[in-house]
Amino acid sequence: KYRKGEHAVRTGDSFRDVGFVVRGLFRIYSVDRKGTERIKAFRAERDFVAPYAEILRGEPARSDIEALEESEVVWVSFDILDGLAKKSIYWSSVLREQAE
Repeated sequence: KYRKGEHAVRTGDSFRDVGFVVRGLFRIYSVDRKGTERIKAFRAERDFVAPYAEILRGEPARSDIEALEESEVVWVSFDILDGLAKKSIYWSSVLREQAE
């Protein structure tokens, strides 16, 4: 559970989990060297939320993920989802959609 303004992920975090937003709204953003925020995406109920590209590359998060309202997320290890995708066309398509 996250309060409004609370971060689920911070830039530089090592993260291997993918979240499913049960309730609430998140923004994924980065801050450049000049301090300018750039919003990359919003994630709402029934969306996945994660630093997905960085997980795939094995890198630390390059974005922050912040709750814009009271929110709840179910976190699942990427390795579990990846294993499901290797065995199931359904999960393979779900993860492909997320990547796109």
